[in-house]
Amino acid sequence: MTINTLDQLKQAINQLTPDELTQLQQHIDAHRQHLQHLVDDPNAWMAQLDSAVAAIREGLSEEEIQDMTDAMNAEYVNPQDLHQLESASKKAKVKP
Repeated sequence: MTINTLDQLKQAINQLTPDELTQLQQHIDAHRQHLQHLVDDPNAWMAQLDSAVAAIREGLSEEEIQDMTDAMNAEYVNPQDLHQLESASKKAKVKP
C-alpha cells in the first residue's frame, strides 16, 4: 500500500494494533528529538545538510551538476509570488 496523503496515513494508523501504535509512537518521539537536536545545534543541521548534498552529487559529473544549477537559476521567482500562490492553494483546499 502506498500512502500519499495525510488522510491515507491516518487511515493506515487506524488499522494498527496496540503494539504497532506503541512502536509508531516511539518512532515519532525519536524523530521529534532528532529534529529538536537539529534546531538546538546548527552544526548538526549543517552536517546533515552537507550529507544530503553529497548524496545528491554522488555519481554526477561536474557538468551534470552545473547543468542542474543553471536550470535552477534560469528563472527568478519572486518570494511574494510564492506567498500568493500558497495562499491561493490553501483557499482552494478549504471545504465549505
